[in-house]
Amino acid sequence: MSATELAARAEVTSRVFDAPLPQSYGYGIVLGLGFAFAFIQLALTYVQSRRTVKLTSEEFSTASRSLKPGLVAVGITSAWTHATTLLQSSVGVYQYGVSGAWWYAASSTVCIAIMAALAAKVKMNANGAHTFLEIVETRFGRGTHMVFAFYAFLCALLTGANVLLGSSTTIHTLTGMPIEAVMFLTVTSIILYIRSGGVRASFVMDYLHTMIMFIIIWVLCFTVYTKGDELGSPGAIWDILRDVPVLKAGNFKDSYFTMRSNQGIIFGANNLVGGSSAVFCNQAYWQRAISSSPKSTTKAYMLGGLTWFSIPLVLGTALGLSSRALTGFESYPTYPYILTTAQQSSGLPAAAAAVALMGKGGAVCLVLMLFMAITSAVSAELVAIASLISYDIYRTQFKPNATGAQILTVQHWSTIGWGLWSAVWCVILYRAGVTLSWVVYIQGVILGSSMVPICLTVCWSKLNKVAALSGTIVGSLCSLTAWLVSAYKIYGEVTVATTGQAYATISGCATAIIVSTSLSVGISLIWPANYDFGATKNIQILDDAPSAQEGSDSDEKTAETPEKQLDKDVEAVDITEVPAIPNGHVDRLDYDLLHRNYRNGCILSAIFIFINIILIPFPLFFSEYIWSRKFFTAYAVITMIWSVWAGITLIIMPLYEARGQIAYVLRAVYRRRL
Repeated sequence: MSATELAARAEVTSRVFDAPLPQSYGYGIVLGLGFAFAFIQLALTYVQSRRTVKLTSEEFSTASRSLKPGLVAVGITSAWTHATTLLQSSVGVYQYGVSGAWWYAASSTVCIAIMAALAAKVKMNANGAHTFLEIVETRFGRGTHMVFAFYAFLCALLTGANVLLGSSTTIHTLTGMPIEAVMFLTVTSIILYIRSGGVRASFVMDYLHTMIMFIIIWVLCFTVYTKGDELGSPGAIWDILRDVPVLKAGNFKDSYFTMRSNQGIIFGANNLVGGSSAVFCNQAYWQRAISSSPKSTTKAYMLGGLTWFSIPLVLGTALGLSSRALTGFESYPTYPYILTTAQQSSGLPAAAAAVALMGKGGAVCLVLMLFMAITSAVSAELVAIASLISYDIYRTQFKPNATGAQILTVQHWSTIGWGLWSAVWCVILYRAGVTLSWVVYIQGVILGSSMVPICLTVCWSKLNKVAALSGTIVGSLCSLTAWLVSAYKIYGEVTVATTGQAYATISGCATAIIVSTSLSVGISLIWPANYDFGATKNIQILDDAPSAQEGSDSDEKTAETPEKQLDKDVEAVDITEVPAIPNGHVDRLDYDLLHRNYRNGCILSAIFIFINIILIPFPLFFSEYIWSRKFFTAYAVITMIWSVWAGITLIIMPLYEARGQIAYVLRAVYRRRL
C-alpha cells in the first residue's frame, strides 16, 4: 500500500485515543507540582531578598545582567523546549521518517547559533537596554518602535499558543482533564513565582524543569532502545519498519530510513523560518542575552544550542519511529489503525508510543515532561511580556520618568494579566479547531518579514528607518498574499486545514524572507544610515544600584560583626559579580572582549550551521542512501550519547558555577541567619 493510500485509509478506519489515565492524575500533576514549584521559588526568592540582592525592576527584567553561561544555557534550552520540540519532532519522524527529527533539530538550532553572535552585539551596542524594542525606539523613533512592538506581541501570542495549546491538548488526551483546567491552573501556578522573582526565578525554575525533563527523556528513549517485548533495540525498530511506507509521499522508495525526503525538507524549511522568527521577534530570547554576564553571553548561547539540539533529535527519532512501529501491537492506543491526520496534528504520536511501551507509566512520564515544558516556556514568556509592557508601553508611551518602583508594579500586574489572557487565548484557539501543527507552520508566514530588520537593527550600522519599515510591512503583505493564494491554488479552498498545509506555508515563509531581506538590505545599501550606536550605548539602567566596589567600600567603613565576618568567609556571591552599571556609564565594558566574542560567535555559528544544514544531510539526500540496520543502530547510539552529555552538562555546570552562592546560603542557614 502506498503512502497516499495509507494516509487516506486512516481517515476512514480509525479509533478514538482513549485516555489511559484518570483525571485525578492530571490534577495531581498540574496542581501538586505546579504549586510545589511555586512554593520552592517563593522560598528561594525570600532567601535572595534576605541574603543576596533585592528585587528591583532591573533585577526582575535582567537579573542584574550577571548570570553565568551554565544557567543561561539552561534557560535557553528550557525556553526553546516548547511542546513543538517534544511533540512536533515526533510528528515529523512519524510522517517523514528519520529526516523529520534531523531537519527539525537542525533548522531550529540555526537561530540559536545566530543569537550567539547577536548576543555579543547587544552587549556592545546597548548593554543598558531592557528589551530589544528599546534599541529600536532609540535608533529609529517611536513610530518604528510601535510597528515592531506589534510583531513582538503577536509573537508572544503565537508562542503562547505553541506552548500551552500543544501541551495542554496532549495532557487532556492522556488524562481526560478538561483542557481549560490544564491551561488556567498551570498559568496560575507560574504567575505565583514569576511575580515574586522575575527573570531570575524563571532561570532557577528552568534548571529544575530541565533536570527533570532530561531524566524523563532518558527513561523513554532507553525504554524504546533497550527494553520491552515489542521492540528492545534500534535493530528491532529497523526490522519492523524496513518495508513499511512513510505516511507522507516523497521519500526515496517510501522508506523511513533515508534523508532523501522532499516532504522532510519542506518541513525543515517551514520550521527554519517559523522557528527563527519565533526567536528573533521574541523578547524572551533577547532577555537571556541581556541578563547574561557580558563576558559569557556568546558561550552561553552556543552551549544552549548544542544541548538543545539533542532533545528533538533523540526524542523525535525514538518516539516517532516507535509509534509507527508499534501500530500493529495490541498495546497501541489506536490498534490496529494508524493515527488520524487530526491526531497527528495534535502531536499524539509521542503519546501513543509512550503508552504502548510503558502503559500508564509512559503516560505519566509524558504528562510530567510536557508540564515541565509548559512551565519553563510560559515563565520565560511572562517575564518577557512584563518587560515589554512596563518599558515599551508604560514607560515609553505614558510615563517616561517612571521610577524603578513604578516599573516593578507594572511588571507584577502585567505578569498576572498576560498570564490569564494567554490561557483565554489558547482556549479560543482550541475551540476554533486550531492545532499545534497549524500554529507551528504559520509562524513564519506572519512573523518572518520582521526577523531580518530586527537582527540588522542590533548589528548593522547601514540599516535606515525606511528600509526597516518597508522590509517588515511590505514583506508581511507579500507573505500573507502568497500564503493565501497558494492555499487556494494548490488545495482548492482557503480554510484552517488548507492554510496549514506545508506547501501553502512555505510559499508565505519564502516570500517573507526574500522580500524583507531584499528591501532591508537593498534600500540601506543605496542610502546607508552609517549609525554609530552612540545613543543605544547610552540607554540608561533604571535603578541606581550600587556597584560591587561601592558596596565593599561601605562595608569597610562599618564595624566587623560576626555576621559581616560570615559574609567574608564565603566566596563572593555570583549574582553581584557583574553589577548593574550606573546610569549613562558604559565604559566598564571590555569592548575588545566583546568584539572577540562576536567574531568567535560568527565563526562558530557558521561552522555549526554548515555542518548541520549542509555537510551532514545533503550528501545523504543526494546519494539516495537507505540506512542499513547497522547504520541506524549507530545513529541511535550516537544520539543517546549526545543526549546524556547534554543533560549532565546542564545539570552539573550551573551547580559548579554557583558553588560559592550555594555555600553562602547553606552556611547562613546553618548559622540561623535566615
